[in-house]
Order: sequence, then structure tokens, then C-alpha cells
Amino acid sequence: MRRSSSLFDEWIARPRYPWINLSIALACLVGPFLVAWAEGLMGSVLSTNQWRGLLIPPTIIAYILAAAPRLATMESRVADALRPLVGDEDEGLTRVLDEAGAMAPTRELMAFGGGAAFALLMNLRGMTSFAWLSLAMVLETVLMYGLLAVVIYGSIHSTRVTGALLRHRLRVDPLDVSPFEAIGRQSLLLSLVFVGGITLSLLLVGVSPELLVRWEFWAIYAPLTSVPVLVFFLNMAPTHRLLRRRETASSGESIV
Repeated sequence: MRRSSSLFDEWIARPRYPWINLSIALACLVGPFLVAWAEGLMGSVLSTNQWRGLLIPPTIIAYILAAAPRLATMESRVADALRPLVGDEDEGLTRVLDEAGAMAPTRELMAFGGGAAFALLMNLRGMTSFAWLSLAMVLETVLMYGLLAVVIYGSIHSTRVTGALLRHRLRVDPLDVSPFEAIGRQSLLLSLVFVGGITLSLLLVGVSPELLVRWEFWAIYAPLTSVPVLVFFLNMAPTHRLLRRRETASSGESIV
């Protein structure tokens, strides 16, 4: 397996010490409730269903941390599935993976910063007074949106790697699509990860007619719901074009 240049893979998907991710998830889950208890707000949190809002960031953070290792293995599985179709030596495929899969750490940090800035914009706008519980929730929300932005960036970047592999010299039999099933599974998994995260957040938010008329709801969920569709088709489109092109070429040869 090639060494990934992604900070997300190195620190989250394939961490040297997995217990750190577990500790972060637990701290994010317990932290706001401890702060609410220390400020004497636990009764209000429980009686007003504010506990739902407290659970959203830690739940999504834990979900991302749990899904990350599975996402990290899909790219290598696609490469392994296509390796028998390579027309030249394996070094050529490795070079393609290294060039297409190279991810600048600065872009990952920019993606995280963009997600964090969006979280600050959405949360600090309505704050009128300081409270430790509010500060804890803002920090967790910043972490949640930052991680989510990095996952979105990494998922779109992985479609570039798939496209580069398919542009490589491959011996394709249009009647045997089994080597490309790994791409279909990767596309489906990437989409389902986003669908699962969106579903979790909606269950915790508790969708109501009053919520549906707020622009903040659509500003958050409209882009999120488009990501699974975008990632799926960006990943599958090159496969479809390749098989269609080879099928057309094969049909032309048989006619001749």
C-alpha cells in the first residue's frame, strides 16, 4: 500500500494511536454536558430538549472518525481491482496513483478553515452574551464543520484518482465489468457516508415546519444533500465513458 500524502489519512483514517480518536469522540460527547452541569444549566438543557443540539456535533464527529478508516481503504481496493488490466508494469500504475493521489496539506487545511469559518459565521451571529456552554458548543461545531469540509474535499479528490486510473492503459473486456465493481462500491460507500451523516443530524435536530422555513436550515442542508449525488456521478462517469468507448470500439471491430 502506498503511503498517503493526506493529513486526514495520516491522523484520522490511519492514526498511529487509534485511542486518540476514541478519546476525542468521548471528550466531545461528555464535555458540553459537564459544562452545563458546572454552570447549573443541566435541568434547563434536559427540560427544553436542548440536549438534542448538544449531541449533534459529537455524534457527527464520532461518525466521521468511525467511517474514516473504511473510506481510506476504498482507493487501494479500486487500484487492486484494476491492476490485472494494466497493460504495462505495476510501476506505471503506482506512478499514476502517486501523481493523481498527491494531496497538498495546505488545501486540506484550507478546507478545514473554510468549514470552521462557516461554523463561526452561523453560530456567532446570534450570540448576545458569553456562556461557557455556548463556547463549548461553538468549538465543537467548528471541529465538526472543519472535519466535514475535509471529508468533502477528500471525497471529491478521490474521484480524480479514479479518473486517472481509468485513463491509464487498460486491457478492458466490455463484456466483463467485474474489475470495475470496486469503483461502484467506492462510489456507493462515499455517497452513503454522507447520507448517513445527514440522516443522523436530521434525527437529532428534530425537523419541524418552523425549522423548514428558516434560511439557515437550507443554507446547511441544501449543499450537503447535493454532495452524495455529486460524488457518486463524478466517480462513476469516467467508468461509464470508458466502458461505452470500448464497447463501441469492439462493435466496430466485429462489423469490420
